[in-house]
Amino acid sequence: MACYKNRSPAPHVDLLLKYNSCMGEGKSDLWRIDNDGCMIRKSPFAPKEEVNQIAARHQQSQNPQQDSGRTPRQRVDMSVVREESAMRQVEIDKDRARKKAARAEQRRIREDEERTPEQWNAKLSQKDLENKMQESEINMQSGRIKSLQDQVKMLQDQLLEAKAIHAEDLQKADAKRSADMLRFAAENNQLLESTKRAKIDHSKSLEKAESDLSKSLQNDISGAGWEKVRRLFSKFGGLSRLTLFNDDWHAEHKEAAKRIWGYPSWKETKHYVEAYFPQSVYNVDTSYDPSKFCTFDKGGDVVLPTMTEFEQCLLARMFFRTFTEQEIVALIVDKSRRRIGQILEVWGPRWGNVGDDMCCIDITRDYIFKEVSDLNIHLGRPRLVNVDGKDAHIAQKRNDTTISKATFSSKNDDDCTRWLAFSTAGGLTFEKTPPVAARAGERALVRWWGSLGPENAPVQEWEDVAKNEPWKATDDVFWTALTDVLSAAEFDDMMKRIEDGDPLFDNGALDDGVLLTAQPTSLAREGLQNEDSGDDEPDEPSPPEDSEATNVEPTPEQTAAIESARRVFDVSAAWTMYNDMVQMKSVEKALRDSGDKKRPPVFTPQILEEQANKALRSGPNSSGKRKLCQLERHQRLHLLYEGGQLSKCLFSYFLLVEEPNRLKMLSWMGSELAASVPKPNLEDVPRIPLRLAKIPEDCSLGGDKGFTGIEKSLPNINHVDTPVQVQNSKTHRLSSEQIESDIPITTVRAPCETIFSRTGNEAILSEKIPYWLIRYLPMGQSLAHGEANIRAPLRYPGRNSIVGQDYWENVREYTRIPQPTVGDLNVETSSRRECRKCGNGGIVRMCATCKKWYHPQDACHDFVHCNVGPVVNPYH
Repeated sequence: MACYKNRSPAPHVDLLLKYNSCMGEGKSDLWRIDNDGCMIRKSPFAPKEEVNQIAARHQQSQNPQQDSGRTPRQRVDMSVVREESAMRQVEIDKDRARKKAARAEQRRIREDEERTPEQWNAKLSQKDLENKMQESEINMQSGRIKSLQDQVKMLQDQLLEAKAIHAEDLQKADAKRSADMLRFAAENNQLLESTKRAKIDHSKSLEKAESDLSKSLQNDISGAGWEKVRRLFSKFGGLSRLTLFNDDWHAEHKEAAKRIWGYPSWKETKHYVEAYFPQSVYNVDTSYDPSKFCTFDKGGDVVLPTMTEFEQCLLARMFFRTFTEQEIVALIVDKSRRRIGQILEVWGPRWGNVGDDMCCIDITRDYIFKEVSDLNIHLGRPRLVNVDGKDAHIAQKRNDTTISKATFSSKNDDDCTRWLAFSTAGGLTFEKTPPVAARAGERALVRWWGSLGPENAPVQEWEDVAKNEPWKATDDVFWTALTDVLSAAEFDDMMKRIEDGDPLFDNGALDDGVLLTAQPTSLAREGLQNEDSGDDEPDEPSPPEDSEATNVEPTPEQTAAIESARRVFDVSAAWTMYNDMVQMKSVEKALRDSGDKKRPPVFTPQILEEQANKALRSGPNSSGKRKLCQLERHQRLHLLYEGGQLSKCLFSYFLLVEEPNRLKMLSWMGSELAASVPKPNLEDVPRIPLRLAKIPEDCSLGGDKGFTGIEKSLPNINHVDTPVQVQNSKTHRLSSEQIESDIPITTVRAPCETIFSRTGNEAILSEKIPYWLIRYLPMGQSLAHGEANIRAPLRYPGRNSIVGQDYWENVREYTRIPQPTVGDLNVETSSRRECRKCGNGGIVRMCATCKKWYHPQDACHDFVHCNVGPVVNPYH
């Protein structure tokens, strides 16, 4: 079209353009848009025959003598043509040079013929002058060459002389070196002899000094000699029992306590241990130093005292914080690995309960109001708590495909464990889930942890629990999924008792739930191997000779069941698996009949459901004694914070705000730490909501996009504030307005990431967790979240704070700011739900009998005489 842009006819009537009516048939509209203009093509003006005739005439005019029947000429070798052209060009250049020289010679002859006698005389004079100048220049160059030759000769003479002198010096130096080497060898031999004699004398003196020191130490263990040894260890000693608990060593190494146990100093470490484990209950003496109580055996060797509860306590804390290998801890304290395992069996659960007491706490509307930062208020989130999930990589259980599938995380494409942490705007963790297999999604964890509903703890049953059931060290049990599972030794002992006919157990026929099928997938899931169907096995099934169940004859039903799998799997393997399943079912039935809480190590839906319910009911609010232990720990910490013995942190601010409620509960329970607070009435005792019910109804829950739509899983149906999520991220993008609307929620959620970064400081949660360490993972996870609360807040309380800025600077007499108290709401009433009978909104109340919501008026429900009726299980 560009060649014909000046033509006046329209394209559809122009004879130079032809329209292709066939092009584009069957194509879509999108193809027509992408190929705009392809349906019009250019054509010659003249017809095709005329163009061919013109071309033939043109070729005939170029070759007039060419015969029409003659074959075409062969192609010319262009390299030969180019070579001949280059040679011709050289000849042309030579000819041009000759002509130019000839013209110059003719011009010179013509100038000589035209020159006058005066010009000739001037030219000759100039020539003579030039000759004289050239002669003078030649003479000067000759003189210079001669002087240079003289210099070269002189330098050669000097070089020869220097070579001779250097050769003479080398000879003298070689002679001197040889003499020195001989002298040095003699002196070295003398020095070695003297050193050897000095070492022998020094060894004898050391032996004498050690003997004298041992005698002096044996005479007086607290004498000056042992004191010198202690000072030596405190300054230059490494990690050992003589240094880990020594005040002088920590004075020399001020950062050691923070690196080993995670506390700011050695002094604060002992204060925290005093608050966590009081000496009256746990017999933990924080002033104990084993280096002061050493003795000597008959051979004069130093003998350290027996390891105390204080040492065991801090060794367990060091295991979770710094060294997660028991062998390393054993090397430090010169104990066996088995002994370290025994210490962890006792002190691991105790530290796990400390973590639960520090991170599973009862927040109130009043605390959320007084903790919120000015940034949250400015961004329009004054009443907001956050939730976030964490995945920790764990080792794969390769010999169990069921567990491997349960722990696989599609988020990280690896085997992981997952848990949720709920925190306030300042970064205070107030609730968390235990670590579970990462196959469970974050929404499922929220649904599980909120399944208790709006339920309060039975505080009316906790009256005077400190007087009736005082807390003991043996009550410090940390519940995990392995707590109620039989060990291998316990399982074998249980089977032996059943086989011996223990009257406590019913050893009747067991056929419920024990199925043996010929389906390959079902038996292969149990570990049975496929055999060739054409094997030569006997027709009658028989158990293996080395099996423990050889003394048990199969019944006809069992034989028929095994024969049904005869041609698919090995009968011996099937018989062994069948007996294992019978043993598991017999043990489980015996345990249930005897009322024992433990279960066999087998995964069944009923056992898993029991464990899930126990996890919900565990923690500080599981009983009055457990709650008393938590509140007394909080009160002891509060007194240390207020006395200036511990550095202020976010947890100390929480204890300060909640002090009135805590003292009321301690007084109600009859604790001595309640001081002079009078015992309140039951109506005045603070309510303690369980699990997610502690999130106030008028408080929003902030989370990432993975928590969208969890409102109905929350007991108080809280509003969930999450970023905007597009339906399909591959085809749609967020608008600028949506991105700007996400800034407030993403900004106020920063404390969640800070919490998880602080929990990563614990060695047990860093990197990939080995399989043998998983049994300690729940304790370490609770402890990590609890210890993360005793750090400085990410965002300090704002305008509603009850303290001044000097509080965070550890000033003992800090500024107190009066603030109004915000009352709590009863979780058993709601303004977000509807009445089950009339369907209207308003204030509704949950019936304690039927667990349904009705208006408080008697017209909708009779709360006093509620009759639930028989419960029908749709699955039976």
